Amino acid sequence: MPRALSTTNSRLLATVIAAVAILFVVGPSEATNASSAALRPALQDVVGGLRNPVFVTAAPGGSGGRLYIVEQAGRIRIADGSSLLPQPFLDFRQQVRSAGLQGMFSLAFDPRFEDNHRFFVNYVGRDGNIHIASFRTRRGIAIPRSHRNVLTVTTIHRDPFTHYGGALVFGPDGRLYASFGDSGEGSSSQSQSTLLGKLVRIDVAHSSKVPVVVAYGLRNPWRFSFDRATGVIYVGDAGGNLREEVNRLPKKLRGKANFGWDIYEGNIRRSPVPDGLPGVLIKPFVVYRHQPKRCNSVIGGYVYRGSEVPSLRGRYVYGDLCGGIWSIKLRYGKAVERRREPIDPPGLLASFGEGIDGELFVVSFDGHVYRLT
Repeated sequence: MPRALSTTNSRLLATVIAAVAILFVVGPSEATNASSAALRPALQDVVGGLRNPVFVTAAPGGSGGRLYIVEQAGRIRIADGSSLLPQPFLDFRQQVRSAGLQGMFSLAFDPRFEDNHRFFVNYVGRDGNIHIASFRTRRGIAIPRSHRNVLTVTTIHRDPFTHYGGALVFGPDGRLYASFGDSGEGSSSQSQSTLLGKLVRIDVAHSSKVPVVVAYGLRNPWRFSFDRATGVIYVGDAGGNLREEVNRLPKKLRGKANFGWDIYEGNIRRSPVPDGLPGVLIKPFVVYRHQPKRCNSVIGGYVYRGSEVPSLRGRYVYGDLCGGIWSIKLRYGKAVERRREPIDPPGLLASFGEGIDGELFVVSFDGHVYRLT
């Protein structure tokens, strides 16, 4: 989860966030084509009235106008067009610890949701550990008693501001992928005895559900996504005191990739590379520098494959918690141009979301969800 979320910590946020400007130091050239400004995206307010929203998605086969929005405290709301329905899709707040960076993080619908009515969530439980759980629905609403714990990842430090991760995404292979933070212990990201600091894959279609490590060396991978055209994974990983980064993971490197934390932070080596390191060290796709006394926390996004915003087609869109949305032009798997988009949500940026049709949404801590148009 990004560094500062809960409304109960608003005073802390006010002291931490002094400005929202970000200085990039590593990566592709910056585009400054003023003539294309008229073609740039805008933000359309979709729905408001939410409490600390952290994620938005749509259900397979569902109406294009219906969205499911995760609130940090453990409640999932339904937006039908511009209306927020009074009945929650799921209210699991009694089982979720939501102080600081804790809470419910993400929602993933089973690809066969129309048939099996199953979906998955990840959250920090009352025990302070990270849980992935499944639920079933009836008549469009979750059945609380259908709750099944799929996976528990034991954390090390359970204070509200440690690193939990994390996103849930079904891949093109029909398996569930999940990202986990290092729980405030950097060495866990390189350890083969824990799932902390990893990107993992779970075959939820079979009873074994044994997680497989897809990538090592992550610190706090709040959001990741699959490019729906190529299957490549992009991971936004929040750094420590120096760098923020986005990592790119093609299929051929899954299970072999090591993104470097806590040996590297972005492009900076923090300690010697030890013998026996798991996987192969992979350089970041994009890196940017922290600014002193400013909030910096990367929010991973999506490669845009929609049709409403032609200027974004095929570009990777991402942002930062405290201000700024950028897009990256891709060429043969490389970032060749970075462009600051002239859009910022009024509040802190919590997450991006992708609709069934490939259109993108922006989730803001001002309690609103916006659509890129």
